[in-house]
Amino acid sequence: MAFMFQGATELIEENREREQKKQDRLLSIRTSALESYLTNRSKLNTNSALVSAKLRNIAKFLPEDSPIIDELAGADIKTITALEKEIIANRKFYSENNLTHTPEMLEDELDVVRVELDNNPDLNIADLYKDMFKLTEEDLSSEAGGVTLKEMLESYETSDIGVTYRLDPPPGLDDPGKLKEFTSAYQAELKPFINAKIKENEKEISDQGPNMVAAQQENERLEEALEALKGDFPDYYAAMEFVGPEPAIQLMETFPSYRNFSKFINKGLNFPDNVEGRKLLVRAIKSGLLQLGDKFMIGNNPEILTEDQVNSALGN
Repeated sequence: MAFMFQGATELIEENREREQKKQDRLLSIRTSALESYLTNRSKLNTNSALVSAKLRNIAKFLPEDSPIIDELAGADIKTITALEKEIIANRKFYSENNLTHTPEMLEDELDVVRVELDNNPDLNIADLYKDMFKLTEEDLSSEAGGVTLKEMLESYETSDIGVTYRLDPPPGLDDPGKLKEFTSAYQAELKPFINAKIKENEKEISDQGPNMVAAQQENERLEEALEALKGDFPDYYAAMEFVGPEPAIQLMETFPSYRNFSKFINKGLNFPDNVEGRKLLVRAIKSGLLQLGDKFMIGNNPEILTEDQVNSALGN
């Protein structure tokens, strides 16, 4: 009888030790999982707040509701910080050289590549731990810090997002002297062109010709163009909108070496939807003012310069 009692006592002790080992193992797994869970959450929350702040700052430099912001969502803090730094540096360069840089120009210069991959869909971390450590559903439902062990383990199963970008550097970055020559030459081309147009319209107005009202309206726009060119920071983009593409075309025809700076004066070019407008378009292509992929307007219709249009203009 004493032998049977001793055997039962030893069995109870073995079961107790086995259960204690299981509880110790479960505690170790839960502690490790909770530590990783809290570390990842803290890092994610900190980085998310910083990335959101930087994305809001980048959005200020882009057109309203630009799709680029959605493409950048999920990028890591290193990528977003580097992009923000490059954008600010480019804007500083444009400002220091008295050059217009619009949100639309930045959007054209920035190319974002986004890839999103789900982690192994066949791998369930909770099931893996369950099999490896002989955990029960009750074990997986046990809580620590208000979070179940299963939730902690499943927090690893996130998608992997990769975002990279390419931002075109400002033309003339490697030769500021040449860039200053270009801006001076464009001013020299614009102002006489505008003044000649104003004088021509004034004659029509003084003679009370048939186009007097149109001449008055055009002179108002031309005066605004001259105003845009005044001061330490002339707005070439605004001036160009008022006067049309002809001065920019003449500049490129006269100085072919300025072709690399065409982006500063070829945004928002609007060509009349008539024979003369088509002739101007051909000259813009031949002179290098417009290049493959550039955007422009014909009348009220937006277009993107195609390879066929380039070949047609060049006679290929």
